[in-house]
Amino acid sequence: AGPHVQSGRLNAQLHVHHEGSRTSVNVNATGSGVRLRSGESGPSPPVEFSLEHVGSFDSGTMVVTMEMLTINVIDRGRPLLSGALDRPVLLDLDRPEKDTGRAEPDPQPAVLSLRLAQSDVTDLGPWLVLLGRHTWRGVTAGRVEAGLVISMYEHGKTVDVVGRFEGTGIQVGNERGRPGTGPLRFVTQ
Repeated sequence: AGPHVQSGRLNAQLHVHHEGSRTSVNVNATGSGVRLRSGESGPSPPVEFSLEHVGSFDSGTMVVTMEMLTINVIDRGRPLLSGALDRPVLLDLDRPEKDTGRAEPDPQPAVLSLRLAQSDVTDLGPWLVLLGRHTWRGVTAGRVEAGLVISMYEHGKTVDVVGRFEGTGIQVGNERGRPGTGPLRFVTQ
């Protein structure tokens, strides 16, 4: 079983409108003191979050429209994760079958950006346990940050994904109690 909400206060408004082949959705959700848990792991630290989404799906044309998407997660009073869509985007899920000619290219892509704020690796430990991974086993100190940018062109016909993960001051301990390796710095894109 994946992560689930263990405790906290959630407030959500969901508006759904269905007319013909089009279903529109407007979601506004917030959470306060929300703690997640997965399997036998301990609960996550309590977080505040907000999520806003406005969009629609047309089952006749197979087009998804995202007018707005924002997400913010605050951990212990500071931003942990944030994301936003910079402008509305149409994603044509049935495009290959409809592609009979050259479509008018989007002058600018719609960009969805996600950012993990710079964080101490020890603060991220409870989050990694929720994922069921031991990625940081042996890492005793350091800071990491990450970003993901998804650019969508031509109604989703072309999607570019660029990610960056950076660690500074990383110290890796030795399981035998001897001094470990570090400090290390890495950047991966």
